[in-house]
Amino acid sequence: MPFIEPWHALQDLWWMMLIPFSFGTGMVYKAWRLPDFKRYWPEVGLFTMQVTLGIAGLGLVLGLIIDLVLPHA
Repeated sequence: MPFIEPWHALQDLWWMMLIPFSFGTGMVYKAWRLPDFKRYWPEVGLFTMQVTLGIAGLGLVLGLIIDLVLPHA
C-alpha cells in the first residue's frame, strides 16, 4: 500500500520524477485546453519547463528559509 508504507528506497531520488510528472501533466492539460493541435508539442515543452522551474524554485526558496531564517527564530 503506497501511502501507508511508502517505498523508502526512492525517498532520496524523488526529484528525478519531477520532469516526467511535469511532462505527463503538460500532455494531458494541453490536450484538454488547446483548440487545435498545431502547437501541441511546443506548448507541452513550455509547460514542462515552467512547472519544473517553478517547483525547483519553490524548493530552493523553502530550503533557504529553513536553513537561514528558521534557525535564527
